[in-house]
Amino acid sequence: LCIAPCLCPEAVLQKSEFLHRLYCEEVESVFIQHLPLLEGIYTFFRARSSIPAKLLQMEDFLLICQQANFIGDHTGVSKRELKLIYVWSQMMVVDEIKDRSRLVGMTFIDFVEALGRIAELIDPPTSSELVEYFKNEGINLPGNVTARGSDLLADFYNKYQAMTDLRANLIRESCSFIAEKTRPLAAKLQSVLCWMARTFVENFNADDEAHCAKRLK
Repeated sequence: LCIAPCLCPEAVLQKSEFLHRLYCEEVESVFIQHLPLLEGIYTFFRARSSIPAKLLQMEDFLLICQQANFIGDHTGVSKRELKLIYVWSQMMVVDEIKDRSRLVGMTFIDFVEALGRIAELIDPPTSSELVEYFKNEGINLPGNVTARGSDLLADFYNKYQAMTDLRANLIRESCSFIAEKTRPLAAKLQSVLCWMARTFVENFNADDEAHCAKRLK
């Protein structure tokens, strides 16, 4: 008896398909650019862990995502999807008894992969799409839009998320685990990590990304 028709679509995804998009020079460059902050975030939140090896537990990963403002209707990302991302990003454990901490915890490398998966899932609008959207809505954007770059995404999500219909004209068909991806991961990851950085800078009252990284460590 075949159970495949009864499974949810995510159950048959192949991990290797995403890894082919993750492991490339362009994506690596984006992670390196934000590495001090990502290490600081991981170190700060794993300190709460009850696991002897001090790995990042699922509840702390979800807290990071909540602090980063990733969860909600404005992104289309739910806790269920983040829990799937957490599990998918963990490395295989050979002995689940002797190495239980690895089974229930997330290493820094796992955490980095999870952020890539989040960027792939959110698939944020491009700057040009955001500018066009705000222009059509009659909303004046403060400052130099071109110079602000990915900060525009932070303004979009952080200041306008209360408008429940905001993403209606911007959501992509590829904003799903099972959808075909149409843009390079590096571009989406850069936008999401810049947004994440700005949010943490504001949350921890830091001067900039580098200062926030030092505070977290």
